[in-house]
Amino acid sequence: RGEPVVLVSFQEPPSAVVQQFLTLDWNVLPYLERGQFHIVDCFTYRLDDRDRLFERMDELNVYLSDVAREATTTVRDPSDINEVGNKLDNALEGRGMVDEGIVIVDSLTELGTLVQPVQAYDFVKDVRADVCKGRFVPVFAGAALGGGGGGGDQFPHDLAYVMDGLVELRLNDEIVPDALIKQARIRKLNGALVVPEWRAYEYTAGTGMVTFDPKAEMAAEEEAAEEGETAAEPPAEPADGTDPEAEAPSSDETASETTPVGDGAAAGSTPSPSDG
Repeated sequence: RGEPVVLVSFQEPPSAVVQQFLTLDWNVLPYLERGQFHIVDCFTYRLDDRDRLFERMDELNVYLSDVAREATTTVRDPSDINEVGNKLDNALEGRGMVDEGIVIVDSLTELGTLVQPVQAYDFVKDVRADVCKGRFVPVFAGAALGGGGGGGDQFPHDLAYVMDGLVELRLNDEIVPDALIKQARIRKLNGALVVPEWRAYEYTAGTGMVTFDPKAEMAAEEEAAEEGETAAEPPAEPADGTDPEAEAPSSDETASETTPVGDGAAAGSTPSPSDG
């Protein structure tokens, strides 16, 4: 829709963020150049020698890094929540983001490894107040719960009461034998009627997340396979083993056997006076 996006990345460097979009056939390079897509980098502080990182990159990653550099704000110390908040606010203010655009945080689980839980909860509440309620800009934040991180009493296990919407993702190994099916459901969405049913989904290039019914697809594949086998089967033979084509004489053969020319005509005719 032509609206700006600010992504706060705790898990990936800017070049990797851009490359992930390109993998899905989402060309974000023009948006980076126009300033509509901005990255708040909370990852590269982990690199002791950034120059060595660039020396190891191939030509594509060097190019992506160069393009993303102009559209990136680097946070020197992401464990300083105030610095992260200030850099985010500056990025929003520089693009005039009020009642338009979105903010993405990737991810809250990684944020929880950098600061104390109390600080992490305060950061989420402050961002919700300043960005969502103060600027009317929605914030989308990812987190891994349970076995993937954040389980038990760890942050962010109990943020549901703060969020206006909650979408859950999981891997299901019970639908298709020996396969993991990705599923999603909307658990909470303020102001809307929600039916929290699990739906299978996949990521497709150029479209993104697409839902499908794995059981229906499996049934359709089985039906198509059965129809193919039926079409390939030879015609059934009679029970006595005779060839139906050999038993059915042609019309010419039937006429020659029942009505022979000459003899048949004399036998069925009345003798003429000259014959007598």
